[in-house]
Amino acid sequence: MPYSSANGVRTYYETAGEGPALVLLHAMPFDLTLWRYQIAHFSARFRVIALDCRAHGRSDPVTTPYALVDLAQDVLAVCRAEGVKTAVLAGISVGSRIALQTVLDHPQTFSAVVLVGSGAKPSGSMDRRIAEYGALDGDAAAFAAYRRAHLEFGVSAPFAKSARGRYLIESFAERSGRMRPAAMLELFKAFGHVDLSGRLGEIKIPALVINGEHDNALASGRWTADRITGAVHAVLPDAG
Repeated sequence: MPYSSANGVRTYYETAGEGPALVLLHAMPFDLTLWRYQIAHFSARFRVIALDCRAHGRSDPVTTPYALVDLAQDVLAVCRAEGVKTAVLAGISVGSRIALQTVLDHPQTFSAVVLVGSGAKPSGSMDRRIAEYGALDGDAAAFAAYRRAHLEFGVSAPFAKSARGRYLIESFAERSGRMRPAAMLELFKAFGHVDLSGRLGEIKIPALVINGEHDNALASGRWTADRITGAVHAVLPDAG
């Protein structure tokens, strides 16, 4: 199984296909298999690289403090491990924030960026998630129940009730046993109140910002797209 390492932290990733590199960063509290359908689709034309963010999947569950810039270093470490010189970087939700930090700090490595379901400003839900995940350490049953609710929160209500939605949510929920609430807590702390909005003018590569029609981050996504020169903002109808 392929791993990269940055600052002593191992990041698990998978690759598929050949062609220009496309690096995918998942949302919390999912893992890289969130992208399973996109990997199948885009690997016909791209060399797709999907990674597990810290505290998720097979990557290290770091329980000591770190910062958003460290998560960007994890992405760079994966690119170096695969010999990637230039890539398109795409992230969803928290993965979108990591993608934004990464392209701002390392613009020479990325030819385009796709930001899904997020924005440059801090989310008002961060403090709530920090408090709630912080209260779950040591209670595996409560953590599993909370994570399932968090998974369902990340999709639209009709999708969660559909056959495909139920299958996908269950496939993620059954992997809660490998996760640690303390590691999730540190991940939310790393985002904290980091505000990248003042740096959006630095982005010179093509940018696509995507939100769902029912996305809580729709306004933030529109605001972010308006401040990146040449960015395209797409809204997916009837999507969470």
